[in-house]
Amino acid sequence: MKPKVSIIIPVYKVEKFLTRCLDSVLGQTLKEIEIILVDDGSPDNCGNICDEYAAKDKRVIVIHKKNAGVSAARNSGLEVASGEFVGFVDSDDYVAATMFEDMYRQAVLADAEMAMCQFAITDGATDQLVHRSSGDDFNVLKFDNKKAFELIADFSRPVQVTVWNKLFKRELIQNLRFDTSKRMAEDLEFLMRAMFKSKTIVYVPYVLYAYYAQREGAATYNAGHSMDWYYEQNSNVTFIMDEVAQNCASMKKLAIGYKCVNGDLSIANAMVRAGKLDSEAVKLVKKELKNSIWEIMTSELHAVKKIQMLLFIVSPALYMKVMKKKLVG
Repeated sequence: MKPKVSIIIPVYKVEKFLTRCLDSVLGQTLKEIEIILVDDGSPDNCGNICDEYAAKDKRVIVIHKKNAGVSAARNSGLEVASGEFVGFVDSDDYVAATMFEDMYRQAVLADAEMAMCQFAITDGATDQLVHRSSGDDFNVLKFDNKKAFELIADFSRPVQVTVWNKLFKRELIQNLRFDTSKRMAEDLEFLMRAMFKSKTIVYVPYVLYAYYAQREGAATYNAGHSMDWYYEQNSNVTFIMDEVAQNCASMKKLAIGYKCVNGDLSIANAMVRAGKLDSEAVKLVKKELKNSIWEIMTSELHAVKKIQMLLFIVSPALYMKVMKKKLVG
């Protein structure tokens, strides 16, 4: 029987967390799934763990490949996925038992090409997922792609620009792949291209995905990030948001606002965490914020973000002082 959902899980150096992840995915109330584990040349015991799960459950497919990064691993999974819809899970995270049933069911009911849910950032010590009975009714929201972008670009909401709390109709993304040349913000380009092709997107207002943020290597782990890392993130975010702004007039201000928050303010906050101003970084951020100031101020960005941008333009040193307590403590 053709699976309703293909779940792609890149696996690399997560031996300590992999079993928790796989048990949560295999325990889904939606049984018509295939789980594609892509062992990205992991040097620990992850490959053996993947094979053990495949031996126990015929829904599990394992791909062993040379290490090439998360984007290449996801692309390998996309090549073999056969489900009606495709979802992604990171191998150190875990999901609620009803996650894929909830999103699949609502996507089908709404004839939607995409579905998304809320997520919680967790240290693994507490379970912040919503536990519901399979098939419960709930208030689902249905959007066009512009309204969906407004939702994920609102930094106060637990949705954001990621692929792992989304579900994509396979036909929608059959010609899309992740850019393997990018180390960060690779989710953004893939998601935005899929979103632009979507006519209807549903939002399930429950926390169904737990993002484990404490592991070194996770996206929110900042200890080893140099300024070059943030420059590259800014460049990647700018590239795709400029494309959004040029191709969709109705999303222009939103795209510019997102770029300034997730690009320029990320650089500014990196300096706050480092405890010193970098002259070149200051010059870059001030220039980009000034060039976009009209769009920023007339956009729907939260007032706090607008104030932060104005403060950095006026006085990076004062911005450092104000933000230090918030970001560093």
